[in-house]
Amino acid sequence: MPRLFFALDLAEKQNLSARKEIVALKAQLSEAGKPVQDNNLHLTLAFLGNVSAQHTSRLRKQATSIKAGIIETMTSQVGYFDKPGAVWLGLDPAPGLTSLADTLQSLSASITGQQFEQAYVPHITLLRNASTPQPISVKPLSLTFRRFGLFVSEPDPERKGARYQCLQHWPLNEGHIGEI
Repeated sequence: MPRLFFALDLAEKQNLSARKEIVALKAQLSEAGKPVQDNNLHLTLAFLGNVSAQHTSRLRKQATSIKAGIIETMTSQVGYFDKPGAVWLGLDPAPGLTSLADTLQSLSASITGQQFEQAYVPHITLLRNASTPQPISVKPLSLTFRRFGLFVSEPDPERKGARYQCLQHWPLNEGHIGEI
């Protein structure tokens, strides 16, 4: 069964300048752990884990009915999750961001039965298998997301890690900035 997650993709053209700076920040911090591949940078909304083909089909159909607004946010600080050993770049809570994540987590729970027990923390993982990085100040970067997607995590034999591929995108409605 494939490992799936809903996410906002940093590869959208309006975020390319900010993405370059995030890649540079990741390189600056790389001594603390294993950098996430540049093509894998994203903002997770709901991690689903292993999902059957039947549940994947239902998730794709139900996601079509989600009405959410464009999300505009700013990067804020570098943080660290001790248990998985991950260094991350935090994002300011934005209108609609937490609501979209909550909606997708509820949808996923209703279909797969998986419950989401931790509070949502908007972030972009920069390093894995990491130690606590030295404190660093970051320049606020503006990010705008016009779509969300369902992604699959697959083994990447060339790089000995994972490769994330988008299975399907859904637009965020321009007429409802930040609203669900």
